[in-house]
Amino acid sequence: MALTYDYTKVDGVDKFTDEQHENASQLAWTLLTLQLREISQENLNEVLFRIKFLEEINVKLFQEKHDFDSVKKFMTDHINYKTNVSNETRYKFITHWAKVKASIAEDNLKFKGVN
Repeated sequence: MALTYDYTKVDGVDKFTDEQHENASQLAWTLLTLQLREISQENLNEVLFRIKFLEEINVKLFQEKHDFDSVKKFMTDHINYKTNVSNETRYKFITHWAKVKASIAEDNLKFKGVN
């Protein structure tokens, strides 16, 4: 299934610059990583928690270093952004990333010749 997104209901979308449209089109990949379908007023705190969680386990969501306040503003500015990503619980999200990190640790040990 192809990743789809819709940001036509985001406030001010009619005034977006080309760069803002490009950033909005890439936001779907972030939501895929966060395992969330949308950014809404109701789930904004969860969006921010998951971003902060990934930051804490050294998973980089953004190519450039951004301070958390600018990330929070960006996400807040994109309330009503929707994708076809499946929503997962916080527990499933954390479990997924724990498994990813465990797999990386295991692979790193194998690389160093430790069984």
